[in-house]
Amino acid sequence: MTNSLIHLNLAWGLAKRDFSARFRGSILGAFWMIVNPLFTLAIYYYVFSLIFKARWQVLLPSGEDAEAPSALVLFMGLICFNFFSECFNRAPGLIRENPSYVKKIVFPLEIMPLVSITSALFTATINICLLFLFYVFSVGLPSWQALLLPLTFLPLVIGCLGLVYCLSALGIYLPDLKSLVGPISMSFMFLTPIMYPVSIVPDKIRNYVLLNPLTHIVEQTRAVFFAQTLPMWTHWLVLMGGSVLFLALSFWMFRKLRKGFADVL
Repeated sequence: MTNSLIHLNLAWGLAKRDFSARFRGSILGAFWMIVNPLFTLAIYYYVFSLIFKARWQVLLPSGEDAEAPSALVLFMGLICFNFFSECFNRAPGLIRENPSYVKKIVFPLEIMPLVSITSALFTATINICLLFLFYVFSVGLPSWQALLLPLTFLPLVIGCLGLVYCLSALGIYLPDLKSLVGPISMSFMFLTPIMYPVSIVPDKIRNYVLLNPLTHIVEQTRAVFFAQTLPMWTHWLVLMGGSVLFLALSFWMFRKLRKGFADVL
């Protein structure tokens, strides 16, 4: 128990250092974490709300659609995807780019994926807070169902943690994996209904889009926050079960492959 607490404290400290290192040497520092999403959200608002005057159809558990501000809905989808993308793109080089940790026998390498996930969560949390402020000013206070947003986000966090364990271990033995994650991540962006609603996907390929776990996570976060509804509990339980199982298998694989990390590096 004591060792676990020490490891968690170490992971938290490394995550804070990793997060602050992104802005080391810049004049505005961590303020860029607010400037960048504000600029993105302002562009979306100008293009989709003022020019196109678009209204997004959010899918409800009943199968019906509810309208929501398109710029904010797009931003919510990007928050989910950017969290996945940050974890996914960094994972293959996470251990390989820190060989000094591998050679320290006493260093718990198992916390490195936790560091990556926590650092990405910092960014996602800031973006969600900005989304909430924009929603309050443009629409009003969200309903109490918005408090369930962390619950709908949880399968994504657990699944991404498993993904980081898996890819960080494989990245030691497959250096080219780092070059593959970029194109794969980009393809996931277009295969996930971020820039378009599920309702416009043709019926003949909609089932393939719905096989993408990110699709259900993005749709559930949008429905909870914008449509003021409860999550689709059946889908959520399936996502949670799959994420936990994937995490367990990935952690087991990481522990098995770890024995050869020092020899390869």
